[in-house]
Amino acid sequence: MNFQKKLAKRKNLFKSKGTQRQASKKREDLMIKISKQKKEELLSKKRNISQFLNENYEDKEHLQELINNLPEITSKLINSNYEDPLPLVQNLRTIVSTEDEPPMDEIIFSGVIPYIMNFMKDDSNNLLQYESAWIISNIASGTSLHTEYVVNNEAISEFCHLLSSKDKKIQDQAIWGLGNIAGESAEYRDQILSLKVFPKIISLLKNEQSTLFLQNSIWTLSIFVKQQPSPIFDEVKDAFPIFYDLLQHKDQEICSSALWGLSWFSTGELENIQTIIELGIVPIIIEQLKNNNNKVYIPCIKILGNISSGTDLQTQVVIDNGFLPILKDFLKDENPILRREACWALSNLGAGTTEQLGQLFKQNIIHQLVKILKTDLWSIKKECCIAVTNIIEGATTEQIDFLISNGILYPLCTVLEFKDEYILNVTLSALYTILKHGNQAKLMKENKGFLAANQYAVYIERAEGKTKIEKLINHKNRTISEYSENILKKFFKEEIEDYIEF
Repeated sequence: MNFQKKLAKRKNLFKSKGTQRQASKKREDLMIKISKQKKEELLSKKRNISQFLNENYEDKEHLQELINNLPEITSKLINSNYEDPLPLVQNLRTIVSTEDEPPMDEIIFSGVIPYIMNFMKDDSNNLLQYESAWIISNIASGTSLHTEYVVNNEAISEFCHLLSSKDKKIQDQAIWGLGNIAGESAEYRDQILSLKVFPKIISLLKNEQSTLFLQNSIWTLSIFVKQQPSPIFDEVKDAFPIFYDLLQHKDQEICSSALWGLSWFSTGELENIQTIIELGIVPIIIEQLKNNNNKVYIPCIKILGNISSGTDLQTQVVIDNGFLPILKDFLKDENPILRREACWALSNLGAGTTEQLGQLFKQNIIHQLVKILKTDLWSIKKECCIAVTNIIEGATTEQIDFLISNGILYPLCTVLEFKDEYILNVTLSALYTILKHGNQAKLMKENKGFLAANQYAVYIERAEGKTKIEKLINHKNRTISEYSENILKKFFKEEIEDYIEF
């Protein structure tokens, strides 16, 4: 299938700009992925929208007139030898810069893009070069096929060439275009990095004061480190100090992009996490979380949550800087995405040492986790369930007593009714751990000459957990079925054959 047919088939299909988050700590064999809402994530692509458009009726009329004349505009650019094609190029740039969905497919089908690419190569006319780069950058912000088309027309090499321009606006638009292309895939990102673009962008940022230039450049640097698989660390490591220097920038967009860049750095190796710690970034992020700036909350939580997925010493740095009481507040936030991210971060902290769990318990966080597990949205319950199960896996018998006394069993057993196989597995694992602690307490009493029962088994049965486990014996997933059967055999006296369907 040729490119034009592929494009026609996918007409008007726009990509999701969401990203994936790191899986819960110590669960690499059972990873869970949660989709991100576009407005909460750093966009993988963005269009340069003309600020003067769409502000009043006359502008909208003018724009519609240009769109209606699109065939004429593209035809003149292709078929005529204009001494000054700039007005036509500016009209085309206006069309692709509207806030509403621009006619990207029609522009590509017209065959005008190779001509626009030629204008980008014209170093003798800065304004024409700039307007042409703007058009190609906006086309690259569209669907996967739109990006593929401009890449096939040598957009990467031409944007790289424009980085050497002496015109700051052209440099800025080139960086923006490269960010849009890199935001499409790791393959394109690696193509760009292979051309040694990263050091050029870093050098352009030295002593840069323009807010707009910084916004686009830091966003592009963040996009380079965002795509998975992660780039080779040595190719992008110079972004670390840049992100660090801009963490407290007065412009929220710049600060947010720098934080997003660090959040993706922190999903990598333990050495990356250690570098973030040694740069003194953790206390800065804690302070950002205390400020009233919604744009930075999610990347801040992600960075600290990722650090918490590291070694016990790295986790302790986050705790020592006061992350736990802040998370407690986010668990109660009206924004469901912040509640979900707080639960995710707690799932990593909850996989820490016994002493770290003790610090978590002292913050009275358990009560809020129980409430979420009872009443919140399913996507948040899932993260909360992982946090609770991680806490249970590392808890002492006294800490499990505390969890049970705070009402954890009933909502935890309720989770056994859901279809998510990952969550069923971790919940069964948590209940098994609780019952194992109950058996140990039972044996200790019996060794002292007392008659005793596994009190935790009694509590789970009262919470209807046993009944739900019995139903899972016939689950299609063999691991869940065998796990359920094992729990009933080991901790409950009744014969389980009554519950097996033959």
